[in-house]
Amino acid sequence: MSELKFVVAVDGSHNSREAFEITTREFLGPEDHITIIHFFSDEKVYLPYNFKREYIYDDYENYLISFYSSRKYSLDFVPRDTKIKTAEQIQQYAETNSGGLLVVGFSGAKGPKEDPTLMSSAVDHNVKFGKVPLCIVKKNFSREELGGFHWLVLVDGSEQSLRALEMTFRLLDTARDQVTLLHAYNVSHVDYREIYMPMIYERGVRGTFEEFACGVNIAKELVDYINSWETDFHFIVMGVSGMGTSNRSSIFNVGSVTQNVLKYAKTNIIINK
Repeated sequence: MSELKFVVAVDGSHNSREAFEITTREFLGPEDHITIIHFFSDEKVYLPYNFKREYIYDDYENYLISFYSSRKYSLDFVPRDTKIKTAEQIQQYAETNSGGLLVVGFSGAKGPKEDPTLMSSAVDHNVKFGKVPLCIVKKNFSREELGGFHWLVLVDGSEQSLRALEMTFRLLDTARDQVTLLHAYNVSHVDYREIYMPMIYERGVRGTFEEFACGVNIAKELVDYINSWETDFHFIVMGVSGMGTSNRSSIFNVGSVTQNVLKYAKTNIIINK
């Protein structure tokens, strides 16, 4: 299997630590590489100790050096560019350094907001403008505790959904995980079962195909449907434009389905670009 380059953005927060832990524990394969990035400003002398770059660097280095060869990882601590936002600097770094998957926590250094649907600026910016696939961590699930992950992949026949499924194959554990493919529709109905299920079978993955007929508000109804599923999903994988180009936002080119899933789904989300 070819190398996948993970880029994990950390800031001293609990959520970014969870993003790091789930990447190293559940995703990092024998041929893969992980880079920990942190953008700092030494002018912020008022920061609590656990948010200062020296502490963050030592914390992650001590963990990585205990489990991995130095060829397996790198830590890149970069001064803040005051001319741009940190979220934009994260985006530029991931794209310049050929990141295969950028992993970030849903909330930032300030912690979860009063409104739990409000995401960090790093998530918001990279969903809208980033070119690198993005994993947004809301919950630090463990395969060991669960016996395996349940992946939900939203499919609509598009090239993006095919790439989303390929990313799922790259990250899942064939022996323990299962995949549900979900096709949601509101007007036209095409049965994509014959396109996607052979891909599942060829990989030896346990998988099922589901369909959901939505009404007018496909974005809200789909999220309600996902959140009411009888069994929990641990990851939702989808394309950035949601259920096709007809639902793309005219401002940011991000589908309304993607935006709603990102805000209101109760689990981790991977957005393919």
